[in-house]
Amino acid sequence: MIKIFKQLGRHWAACIAVVALLFVQAYCDLSLPDYTSKIVDIGIQQGGIESPVPETVRDTTLQAMELLMSEQDAALAEQWYSAPDADGVRTLSHDATAAMSELENAFATPDIVLYMAAAKNAATAAATPGAGGYGFSLALSLTISAILSCSPGVYGSSDARVLVK
Repeated sequence: MIKIFKQLGRHWAACIAVVALLFVQAYCDLSLPDYTSKIVDIGIQQGGIESPVPETVRDTTLQAMELLMSEQDAALAEQWYSAPDADGVRTLSHDATAAMSELENAFATPDIVLYMAAAKNAATAAATPGAGGYGFSLALSLTISAILSCSPGVYGSSDARVLVK
């Protein structure tokens, strides 16, 4: 055994490198289940989106989302987003981490509704030859009107039902 250690003594740097690489391999092997879990949870189930709260958003999109929020949630969104810049883009404040769970609850439903309206508009535009640029606005207004008519006491008046029919 002593003779083996004497032989390894001449190659001490290679032995340290081998031990270090064994630690790296063990760490990578133990991290693999966590990476797979994140791929499934965030990548597949949530479509690659970790949070429904956008870091930057156009002012018009934020206004459309605020139509679908309660007054308290819309005020919360206004509080944590900056004023629109020259391009009409609003940025989430860096201090918003304290209210992130409230913002996520406020943005979850409006984000899904706008996504569904955009997807429906894209499908309609793809199926209709020569569709104009007003399709999204019409689909969005009809979707918002349908939501407003479902709960007139919370989001708006019952007059919105006329727009849908």
